[in-house]
Amino acid sequence: MRILLFFPPDVKVCEYMYGKDVSYRFTKTNIIPPLTLAYLAAILLEKGHDVDILDSNALGLSFKEIMNYIKKFNPDIVMATMVSGSFMATLKWVKAIKDRINCMTAVGGIHPTLYPREVLTHKCIDYICIGQGWITVGELADALDKKKPLKNVKGIGYREGEKIILTATQPPIPKDYKLPFPARQLLPNEKYFTVISKRSPITSFLSSSGCPFSCIYCDIDRNVILRDPLDVVKEIEECVYKFGIKEIMFYDETFTLDKKRVHKICDEIIKRKIDIVWGMRTRVDCVDRELIFKMAKAGCIRANLGIESGDEEMLKFIKKYIPLGQIKKAVKWCNEAGMDVFGYFMMGLPNETRETIKKTIEFSKQLDLDYIQVSRYTPFPHTEAYEMMKKATGKDFWRDHTLGKVSLEQLKGFGFKVSEKELDYWLKRAYREFYFRPSYIFKTLKKVKSFKELKGLIVSATSLMK
Repeated sequence: MRILLFFPPDVKVCEYMYGKDVSYRFTKTNIIPPLTLAYLAAILLEKGHDVDILDSNALGLSFKEIMNYIKKFNPDIVMATMVSGSFMATLKWVKAIKDRINCMTAVGGIHPTLYPREVLTHKCIDYICIGQGWITVGELADALDKKKPLKNVKGIGYREGEKIILTATQPPIPKDYKLPFPARQLLPNEKYFTVISKRSPITSFLSSSGCPFSCIYCDIDRNVILRDPLDVVKEIEECVYKFGIKEIMFYDETFTLDKKRVHKICDEIIKRKIDIVWGMRTRVDCVDRELIFKMAKAGCIRANLGIESGDEEMLKFIKKYIPLGQIKKAVKWCNEAGMDVFGYFMMGLPNETRETIKKTIEFSKQLDLDYIQVSRYTPFPHTEAYEMMKKATGKDFWRDHTLGKVSLEQLKGFGFKVSEKELDYWLKRAYREFYFRPSYIFKTLKKVKSFKELKGLIVSATSLMK
C-alpha cells in the first residue's frame, strides 16, 4: 500500500500562540523534523508498505508544488496528525487533498482522540486513529490493504454511510513496547535548523514520553514510558554515523525525570566518544548540580527550562510548586556548566493580572538566561484549566470549534483580567525588554563564535522589531 505522511505548513498557529509580531521567530528561525511522522513511517515500513513523508514546511513548497508532489507519489492514503491548536488549518489541507487527489485520508493525534465523532463529521476525513497510534496505524493500514473488516481494528473511527463507527479501545502501549527508530531517511535532514543551534544538521529525538506532573495547563499523557539508555545511545549513533547529524534536541517533556537513566545515557556517550552536541527540556526540580555537569561533559550545550511565571502564587495556582529560589539555583548550575539556558514563560494564565505579568518580565531579566520564549496561554482540551473553563461557561469550546461553529480567536482571554489587545502588548514587551538590554546584548556578542551565529541573532532581533 502506498502511504504518504503529510506535514503541512502553518503560520497561523504561530501567530495565535506567540502573537503576530513575533510569529516570524518561529516560522523563519526554526524548522524541526516531524518526529511523530518519522516514527509512523518506520512502523509502516516494517509492515511492508511503500511510505513517504512530505514535510512541506521544511521544503518550503507552495500549494501547487504540494499537490504536484502528492499526485506524483500517487498514494492510496494520505495520513496527517491533528493537534487541537492547528485542527482547522490541517483540516483545510486534508480537504484540499481530498478534493484534488483520488485517495483515502486518515488523521490521528490528540484532537481526533478527544473529539472522534466531531472530527468524522468532516467528510474529507475517511478514518481516524484514536489514542496512541503506534500500533493502531499499522493495523489500520494492513486492514485497508488486505480489505479486512475494519470493525476488528481497535482504536479507529470511520463512517458507514452517514453512520459514525468507533471501534473498541486500543489497549495502552505496554511500557516495554519498543518502537523502531524513526525513518529519518525519508526526511530532508539538511533542511532542519534553529538559529540557536551550534552545529548543523540537527534533528529532534525522543528518549521518553509522557509526564507524571499535574500542571493545570498541560495536556501531556501522564503515562510515562522511559526508553532503555543503551537503546537511546544506539539511536544517537545512527543519527551521527548514518545521517550525519551534528546536533540533537531531546523533545522529552522532562528529560531528567529519571536521573539515574540520564547518567547512564551520558556515561555511554562519553565512553563511546560520540561527537554530538545536544539540548534537552526539563523542570528545574528534576535536576541537581552533579547531573547538570555530567550532561555538559556528555555534550549537552543547552537546557530548556519550563519556568512559566515569576510569581510564586501563580506557580502554585497552576500546580507547578517550584520556589523562585530553586529556579535561580538551577539556572546558575547550568551557567556554571557552560550550557546555554532557554527559559519558557507563559502569559494570560487564569487569574493573570498586570502585576503578575510584570513580575514575570522582571524575573526573566533577573535570571542569567540566554534565550526566552513567551507563549500565550491557551486552555487546551484534556487539561484541568480547560475543565475549569467548561464549568464556568457551560460550553465545550473545542467541540464547537471542531464542528466549525467558533473560531480559534474566540478562545482568547478566558479568565484573564487584561484585554487581549493589552496581552499582545505585554507579549511583545517581554521579548523587547529581555533581548534589547545593553547587558544582554554585550554578553551575547561576547559568546558569538561564528558568522552563522551572528546571522541567526540578527534574524531573531529583526523579527522582534516588526
